[in-house]
Amino acid sequence: MFLFRVVFWLSLVVLVMPIDKDKLDTTTTQSISTVDALSFAGGALSDLSGFCARNPDVCVQGHEAFIAFSAKAKYVSSIALDYINEQLQEDTGEKTNNA
Repeated sequence: MFLFRVVFWLSLVVLVMPIDKDKLDTTTTQSISTVDALSFAGGALSDLSGFCARNPDVCVQGHEAFIAFSAKAKYVSSIALDYINEQLQEDTGEKTNNA
């Protein structure tokens, strides 16, 4: 599981990193047309759409994990929102008391 997390976070970092186009080695990269890219994306999407039919147990567990993740995300965001609101109220109270 640790390996999957590392791969996930490293892939996100790589996606966000800027590219220096002058230093990009164009001899090793292939030029893919927009039509080819859309064709590849369509093939990947059709393969993904049949994933749950091939692996129903994985999809059920994934759905349960998604529900648990969304519940945790809602809880953490409500805590963060409460904290921000408290800080804003304290800042507003300090400004009105000093004025």
